[in-house]
Amino acid sequence: NDTFGYVEIDESCDLDKIEELEKEWKAIVGILGLGEFKDTALRFRKLGNHKAAGLYFPFLHCLCVDVRYPSSMVHEAFHMMDYHRGKLSERYSFYGIRRRYEECLRTSIEQLPKEDSFRTRMEGKTKYNLAYYLTPTEIFARCGEMYMVRILNVDNSLVKPEKGLEYPEDEQLDSMIAAYFNA
Repeated sequence: NDTFGYVEIDESCDLDKIEELEKEWKAIVGILGLGEFKDTALRFRKLGNHKAAGLYFPFLHCLCVDVRYPSSMVHEAFHMMDYHRGKLSERYSFYGIRRRYEECLRTSIEQLPKEDSFRTRMEGKTKYNLAYYLTPTEIFARCGEMYMVRILNVDNSLVKPEKGLEYPEDEQLDSMIAAYFNA
């Protein structure tokens, strides 16, 4: 409860694992200088109905993490920071990163064969298509993960972005991310 106003732990959670996650979270809070979000609830539970490993509900001030996939926590925490600090993802100071991320992602998709499943999904009409990945809030959260792993070399169970095109590997983008989040 050092960071959040309320913490809920579902009965299906392994309490030893929760203690381990708490230590990892405290380390991340120290690295980021995160501060308090006392108006926000953190809930550990199974999120099967949502088909997501984590969720942040800005209007409910609630961060939910699927107990089976704790690596979603930092991604959702960056969504929380984005909203609580005035929609940072939509500010001019983040615009260059958004533009570079989009360029990198579009270029990577265009280089895939037409029949590639990732390209098909990106060009499709499902929820997780290109439009979803290019929303400012998603770019902000993914770049936050990239910052933690690539720039700060954080390695714990709360932040392990998957390797994939939605995490573009680009020196210019990494440099922009480092400058932004370091500031």
